[in-house]
Amino acid sequence: MWYVAILLVAFGTLIYALYYNIRNYRVFIKVMTESERRMREFDDEYEEVSVRIAEGRERMKRRERLYDR
Repeated sequence: MWYVAILLVAFGTLIYALYYNIRNYRVFIKVMTESERRMREFDDEYEEVSVRIAEGRERMKRRERLYDR
């Protein structure tokens, strides 16, 4: 009958390990999706700022040309 107790402990340990891994995986996926969302937002903001900087440089070049005349 002792082997039944060992099997129950082993089975319980297996169930707990699976539960723990699934829980950690869900947390990991949640964090990664949040991180990906933030990265996309940052990329969008970076692109907008890059466009503004390029427009500002073009304006400065035009002003320099006006002053050079």
